[in-house]
Amino acid sequence: MKWFLISIVGLFISCAVCKEKKSNGNAANSEELSTEVLDTIVQGDFGRPISEDAMIGIEGIVRVNKNGCPVLIEMVEGDLFSIVYPVNLAVQFQVDGLKIGFTYTLNSAMLVDGCQADKIISVTDVKIK
Repeated sequence: MKWFLISIVGLFISCAVCKEKKSNGNAANSEELSTEVLDTIVQGDFGRPISEDAMIGIEGIVRVNKNGCPVLIEMVEGDLFSIVYPVNLAVQFQVDGLKIGFTYTLNSAMLVDGCQADKIISVTDVKIK
């Protein structure tokens, strides 16, 4: 009878340990998922990873003094519309309504106070379209 009770207690303890390990594994997976989602949000693309190819040959329309920014570019990447703040757009291209083609990289500069843009970028290879 004593061995029977010891066996039952051992069975319950082993089940509790297995259940605890399983729940900890799920917590780790959800933590990884949260980090992945956060990285996507920080990129500003909401599920669409930014690749170098996606930043080449973009076309946009320059807007001056709009949304609280000295200069903006309204652009479409695939099916996504974005308003971006170019930190280094040359003065000759800062004409409201001007259609330009360019290549860009993301920039970590701060936005101007009151400026509302989806991304901050540095532009290169700017051409009038």
